[in-house]
Amino acid sequence: MEQKPKILIVDDKVENLVALETILEGEPLEVVKAESGNDALALTLSNEFALAILDVQMPVMTGYELAELMRGQAEMKNLPIIFVSAVYSDLTHIFRGYESGAVDFITKPYNANILISKIRVFVALYQQKKELEREIRNRRRAEEELLEKNNLLVEETKRADLAAEESKELLHILCHDLRTPVINILGFVQLIKETSEPTRKYIQIITKSAKQSMDLMDLVLKMRSLDQYELELEPLDLNEALLESQRQLQYRLQEKEIRLEIAIQPSTLVLAERTSLVSSVINNLLTNAIKFSYHNSKILVYAKKSEDRIVLSVQDQGIGISEKMQKNIFNPRIKTSRIGTDQEKGTGFGMPLVKKFMKAYGGTITVESQSEAPSSDRHGTIVHLTFKADT
Repeated sequence: MEQKPKILIVDDKVENLVALETILEGEPLEVVKAESGNDALALTLSNEFALAILDVQMPVMTGYELAELMRGQAEMKNLPIIFVSAVYSDLTHIFRGYESGAVDFITKPYNANILISKIRVFVALYQQKKELEREIRNRRRAEEELLEKNNLLVEETKRADLAAEESKELLHILCHDLRTPVINILGFVQLIKETSEPTRKYIQIITKSAKQSMDLMDLVLKMRSLDQYELELEPLDLNEALLESQRQLQYRLQEKEIRLEIAIQPSTLVLAERTSLVSSVINNLLTNAIKFSYHNSKILVYAKKSEDRIVLSVQDQGIGISEKMQKNIFNPRIKTSRIGTDQEKGTGFGMPLVKKFMKAYGGTITVESQSEAPSSDRHGTIVHLTFKADT
């Protein structure tokens, strides 16, 4: 409920205060009374007034002195003041009143209706001023909210444009890289079926690899809208996923005589999507570890549980990653591909893809690495994947 405008009346005679208060009964006002200048000043500290009506002749502090003190306060600088006097009616005192900051000077006896009319004018001006102040505040608030919304929209647009561009680049590389080997695999499967009886035992392996690649392509096609599209997450056993990836990459491990050691407790379940977890996340990490490791070295995979999270770590003893490259390793716009220890080539899009899927799982990825240097035999990379645990 909106408060009534307040007016301050100051007079050292109680009967005058009561008389003026009686005249103002029925007006939509709140009358605040003071019997001295000091009392009036104290009231101005805790009240906002629309108008002040001051008696001129008062002991200790005259109405003129009170008005000058009130004008010295920032809050009271523009307060309308009406002087009322039963003693002074000459022009000298009237001019003194206006010089003290009054807007009017009334001599007693006064006409009650005229006084009320004047009070109504100043109260109406006060209300208009307050309404204008409210409108200004509301407009400023609206402008601030609009500016904030606009800034958020600009940021969201930038992020959406960046995400769309990154997805476009990733999709282009992945689809291009995947289609050729899949077509070749399926073609050789058909050729083997028709012409080579002894090689049938390999058909199941090749067919499974081709199907997994096709599943991955279907999944990759969804990445164009991955920021809006939610993957269907399910509890997956990390050991099973790692063993599946090990089978797919076994020939690469054998070529470089690298030992893959998996030290994870049975039934370590994380929330992820099956196809991408093996084909895009784990395969990418193990492929990188193999690529940048030396012959006869070791790759260690282990996991730790912390509250509702599981951290999967892949550690190699390879050539490591420079600090400069680590800063850009998840940025698909900056080329970070390198030649492996056996001259293996890559696209540089593996780690950005892993990060994108980990984000879709509600997880994170971090990298620790020490580059190989002549003065140290400690080198290699550890990649940490933090998953939501299945609780």
